Amino acid sequence: MNSKTNSNSKIEELRPYWEKTQRIKEELRTRGEMEKLGFVEELEKLIRRKPSGSAEDYAESLGLGRATLFWRLKQMGLSLEDVRKSVFYEVEVETQKKIKKREVKALPPKDKQEFLQREIVQETIKKMRTANVSESHIENMISVWYDICKKFKIAPEDFADNEKVEEIKSVIVEYINKQKEEGKEIRSYIALLQTLAKWLEKPIIPSYIEQQEYRGKYQSAELPLPLRELMVEEIMKYDSEIAKLALRSWIFLYYTGSRAESLTNFSIEGEFKVSWREFAEVYGENEFVIIKTLEKGKKGQKFTWRKLIPKSWSKLIPQRNLTPKELQKVRQITRTILEKLAQKYPQFFNYDTLKYVIDKKKTMHVWRHTFAREALRSFKWNRYLVSKLGGWIKDSNLQIYGDYDLLSLIQVSTEKHKIEFCSEKCKERIESFLKS
Repeated sequence: MNSKTNSNSKIEELRPYWEKTQRIKEELRTRGEMEKLGFVEELEKLIRRKPSGSAEDYAESLGLGRATLFWRLKQMGLSLEDVRKSVFYEVEVETQKKIKKREVKALPPKDKQEFLQREIVQETIKKMRTANVSESHIENMISVWYDICKKFKIAPEDFADNEKVEEIKSVIVEYINKQKEEGKEIRSYIALLQTLAKWLEKPIIPSYIEQQEYRGKYQSAELPLPLRELMVEEIMKYDSEIAKLALRSWIFLYYTGSRAESLTNFSIEGEFKVSWREFAEVYGENEFVIIKTLEKGKKGQKFTWRKLIPKSWSKLIPQRNLTPKELQKVRQITRTILEKLAQKYPQFFNYDTLKYVIDKKKTMHVWRHTFAREALRSFKWNRYLVSKLGGWIKDSNLQIYGDYDLLSLIQVSTEKHKIEFCSEKCKERIESFLKS
């Protein structure tokens, strides 16, 4: 009890430093001073990695002298002590959350209604809905999950515990073997368990039972439409030229599926009218602008590509090439916004997206993933067409950026999908913002 009281007291003691640092960081964001904001965030990371480091250590890591470090912080109204104690506050809060989570002992659900109210179940359902999984498919997954919990008296929270997952795996294998011995059909049940394992991100069935399907790393990383609209709302708060350039760049990368470097060398070659009705329906229009890009392939070679952008969106992309410095600033503001939204709206970030965007910091390349997945869904997995639209040498390479297991493929194929950066209402707000 005393330990818990001491910890709470420590958190309250550190809170003012955290509040001050957060307030100043938010002011920097609002003013569009991304270089200063990036400096503070880099210092925070250094302190997290080396909490007992000296001012000289941090200054050296940042390529500065000790006096310059203090001077730059003072210019922003901060001190090294402010930032250090702000980081200590965050670490302490995170530690307490982990301790509290461990103290909560989950019990098997009494009935399905209670099962559906569990936080881990609700989060999993949200993830599936965000990925546009059909309600019938979600119901099948949840029913299998509940059936396992009820049959073997397992709490759904146990599926998040790596040690307990091994026990769950053994129980499931024993049950499958028994069903097989009795001559019962188990292939569909195994398929459902495979899909459930994917959404829970836990190996609840052993690899020798799973069907071996090729899967690229961070394959399901993408920025879904609801998240894109939240990004638009967030970028509009900055009201700076870099913010507008970032928004234009997002639209360009979304529709072309290009690598970020293309923003520095693209050119507009003309217009193109499509008579293919199904193609036009996917984009919502039949007139396009042809964009020429020069992009580096996997082995370093440069390739020229022709991409299409719907004509109504062509005025909302950058109207000139970005300079390397501008591209760097666009990367920074994009990363800041995604990191903020990941904390505020975790339901829009699946595991791969979180790892790819936040941990790997692939905040620009994730647009290529997004294009691949949305184009594959919209064109019913016509890889050859999508490879030409997005710029892949081999259509088989699309497996790295966007592929689906058999059940998801069948489910999603029954639904209609469109390639649209955001809704018409959101588009109107973008047009107004870019004109201001």
